[in-house]
Amino acid sequence: MDIIIDLSHPIYDGMPCYPGDPGVRIERVKQIGKDRVNVTEISMGSHTGTHLDAPSHMIKNGNSLDKTDISWFCGRAIKIDISRYTEYDLRDFPYDGVIIETGWWAHFNNPTRYFSNERPSIPTSFAQSLAATGIKFFGCDLPSVDQSGVQDKIIHLTFLNKNIIIYENLTNLDKIPEGIPFTFIGFPLNIYDIDGSPVRAVGIKDDPIIGDRF
Repeated sequence: MDIIIDLSHPIYDGMPCYPGDPGVRIERVKQIGKDRVNVTEISMGSHTGTHLDAPSHMIKNGNSLDKTDISWFCGRAIKIDISRYTEYDLRDFPYDGVIIETGWWAHFNNPTRYFSNERPSIPTSFAQSLAATGIKFFGCDLPSVDQSGVQDKIIHLTFLNKNIIIYENLTNLDKIPEGIPFTFIGFPLNIYDIDGSPVRAVGIKDDPIIGDRF
């Protein structure tokens, strides 16, 4: 049984990106046969693939990633299926974060469907209740916590106004047991004054050998 689960989509040249965001270009600019080394040039937006949103993504003068304590990018979390979110008691919530699974990650390689408004929605009341618990991060397998094209980004602002980090485009969430605490890690690149970053997000399931070290 896997203990460490990769929750990130791979980044590749020409991959699907959120409509209107920069595309991904990956080009080998030096090669071992000619230059004695391999060097690759990478061009992409700060919200490419599996990524996180910092408060400065949507809030004027909000914290950028370099102004966010590194401890906010990891911690104890639980995964909740969106169809059963009402079954969870959020009073005295003991976790650092919540990951919502909708099953939408399975459509990632079909961008017409994945980025459409057919996708599930994060209930506003649930987001507001979670934000009041003091969590550090919230994640989902959707391309955005809000529907595409809406003017009022209610879900984004609910979390970002509380300095809660948002993770989007997570994958493989079916491999994380629902309602059972696990360790979530999603560190960004250490880029100065930036609003978001691709991440290599992972979930670490409890194991008698690893224990609670993380």
